[in-house]
Amino acid sequence: MPYPLKERLGAWELFTNRQEERAYFDSWIRNIEKEGALSTAIVSHRKVGKTALLQRFYNDLFERGGKVIPFFLEIEEENRLKDEFSQIYYLTFISQLLSFKKREWLGVSYVPEKLVEESAALGLDYVTEDIKHWQLHAEYGGTLLWTFTREAPHRLAEISGDRFVVILDEFQNLNKYIYQSWPATPENLIPNMAGSYLGTCESKLAPMLITGSAVGMLMRLIHQQLPKRFKFYFLEKFKEQDFLELGYKLSDLYGVPTNDECLLLAQRLLGGHPAYLRDLFQSDYKIKDLTTPQGVYEAYLFEVGTPKQGRIRAGWEEYLDVAFDEINQFNAKKIVLFLAKHHEQEWTRIEIKERCGLTTMDDRELERKLQALADADLISQGRTSLDYQGLGDTTFDKVFRMKYEKEIEQTTFEIVRQNIIDEFERTNRELKTALAAKTHEANVLRGHLNQKKGEIGELWIKSVIRNHSHHGRYFNPGELGNNAEKIRLPLFHEIAMHAFSRQDQKIEIDILCRPALTAEWHLAVEVKNREARQVSVGDVEKFAFKLQAFKDDRGEVKLQSLYYSFNGFQPAALEKLRELHIYWWDFDALDRLS
Repeated sequence: MPYPLKERLGAWELFTNRQEERAYFDSWIRNIEKEGALSTAIVSHRKVGKTALLQRFYNDLFERGGKVIPFFLEIEEENRLKDEFSQIYYLTFISQLLSFKKREWLGVSYVPEKLVEESAALGLDYVTEDIKHWQLHAEYGGTLLWTFTREAPHRLAEISGDRFVVILDEFQNLNKYIYQSWPATPENLIPNMAGSYLGTCESKLAPMLITGSAVGMLMRLIHQQLPKRFKFYFLEKFKEQDFLELGYKLSDLYGVPTNDECLLLAQRLLGGHPAYLRDLFQSDYKIKDLTTPQGVYEAYLFEVGTPKQGRIRAGWEEYLDVAFDEINQFNAKKIVLFLAKHHEQEWTRIEIKERCGLTTMDDRELERKLQALADADLISQGRTSLDYQGLGDTTFDKVFRMKYEKEIEQTTFEIVRQNIIDEFERTNRELKTALAAKTHEANVLRGHLNQKKGEIGELWIKSVIRNHSHHGRYFNPGELGNNAEKIRLPLFHEIAMHAFSRQDQKIEIDILCRPALTAEWHLAVEVKNREARQVSVGDVEKFAFKLQAFKDDRGEVKLQSLYYSFNGFQPAALEKLRELHIYWWDFDALDRLS
């Protein structure tokens, strides 16, 4: 069936790689099956792709079926009563549970009677009884209702033998938007709502996977209200190869040409943030040109510096307006500006006080202000409780400077803009100089070059497969080595590297093409870009081992396979490929098909 959860990214093919993270959480899921997984918090700053990862993780689990049932809920920035939130939480959970069992997405249903009918039709008497008990609790509401609701995944896991993973996005909002009663005033807020999970999150039958866009607030909440209950997983920004792949996907989607040089420049400008790259491709800059470095600079400066029109600036301004409305201090802006301009190092509270001209401010007031800024994810906590530093997001730093530096330091916008251009060009020159100076590391660099060639080869192969798959094109006899008749690929919904563990051994398939329909076949591709020697029988047998391990890992799955070798194959290797019914390409074959 199609992915049930509509992903915020939009087109499913825009989800790019994250193979390391997906392999990690695949292993974590296997630990849930063995009742050995710890509840985990995914930590990263805004615009890195946490929600996209959670949603794809949910959809992968749903598509896979199996013993572990996912439950996903985003805690929205909307004031709700505790009883109302309990209703949303419980009925969403039951709806997703029944969808998983039925293998048909039921959508979101807040009508218990409908869910009772569905569970009865599926013969899930324990679910039917649980809903009826929940309805009795709902008549009275209060703490008992929330406790019964919160413990539902663990309770049903005990009864059924199933396992659950409770995925809560924007977890810190539990303490910001849930009220005991109206009106929505501070005295009616429940500031320790998240802390009610103190025992629940220790479940080995239904562990939790949480995240939040305010890193400082999320980590402080966990340390104070859920101490030692969560393992932290730090989500990294996109590396160069992932950025290139996403860039070409966006280029195809929006019809905006680009090239490797400009995407690598954008990767440095944007600090590897995927959301910013999408903003760049969607920019309203009238003379947008992402095929030249100058064009990338101009589009980037438009995005971070143009009020109301720059998408990157608009996204941060909305967040800043809310944050500073709560903090409401000119001096707070001075602190953020200073740390943004000097983000490369940590600063003590005393140093910040002196450098920002806050010598008359009481130390306790300064500490409260610094902590509030860290909670709002506008600065970062350093290695100790006395140290702070900039957010480490160079694009945020530029947005903030363009918005506030003129006001705070009594300068002009043109000077601020030119200073930012000069800083980046100086950094770029330093990077090029440092790279040129490392001639003694030629062998290491050559290895990196070969790795990049391999990665580019994979992009080329993915492009050919994607074109044939999405446009219903045929491979004629002989074009997909070992094929004696025309072959049309199924529609693949994902084409990416795949990693998994088998008997404590990590196994990687260079390219795995997953079909949109589960009844269709997968395609596994091995890529060798070696110039020194041809693929041997031993190489083919290693690939065959990976294929068998994948089949063992995934159970009943249809699988075809393809071997690409830049330098061709030894005769005995070709015979082995024919024997194993594995297709093949060499460079000339791939070039003819492109």
